[in-house]
Order: sequence, then structure tokens, then C-alpha cells
Amino acid sequence: MSAMKMPFADDPIRPLRHHIAVIGAAGGLGQGFLDVRRAEGIGFTAIVRSRPERITNAPRGSQIAVVPSFTDCTLLGEAFSGANAVLIVLGVTSSSHDCSALLSANMATVEEAMLVV
Repeated sequence: MSAMKMPFADDPIRPLRHHIAVIGAAGGLGQGFLDVRRAEGIGFTAIVRSRPERITNAPRGSQIAVVPSFTDCTLLGEAFSGANAVLIVLGVTSSSHDCSALLSANMATVEEAMLVV
């Protein structure tokens, strides 16, 4: 009986194909990350506060979640549903100082939403 080989992230033959939720997907940093996922044909959940039209050419299994405020635990939880990981790629924008957009002020809500799913 031979040992079963488990795929590892550095295994070029069988890479892991995790579904990742990306907070800040419409911005420059988020778009760069999504480009990699698109090139590999791996689905994602793009979480945006606005500009969902910036998310294009999404691979099968992808979705776009508009979550206008990090204070909305219900919408965040729905956006995280089905994700194996959450990646936060927030940059500084003209609305970055809006209290509902501050990750530092709303991290407890974001964490609660991650734990629900």
C-alpha cells in the first residue's frame, strides 16, 4: 500500500485551488491579485464597497459582493460564505477615512463575520 500524496502550495503538479474572498478587490492592489487568479482560472469572491463594474472576466465560480460598510456583519458573512480564506488588500483612497471603511475601527465585525461561516 503506497502513501497518498497530498498537494502542497509549492507543488507545481497539483496546486491548491482555494476560493478566496478579497476585500478591496476593485482597487489597484485587489485588481493585481485578481489578475493572478484569473490567469490561473481560479474563482474568487470580490468584495467591494463600490465600483463592482471593475470586476470583469471572472472565472467560473466567482462572485462579486457589494458590502458598502464594514459595520454590516450580515453582508460580510454572506460575502465570506464558501471562502477558504479572506485576503484584505485595502489601499488609501479618497474615502479611506470614512468610519465605515476603516478596517481598524471595524475589525471586530469583520472577524465576527468570518467566524460565522
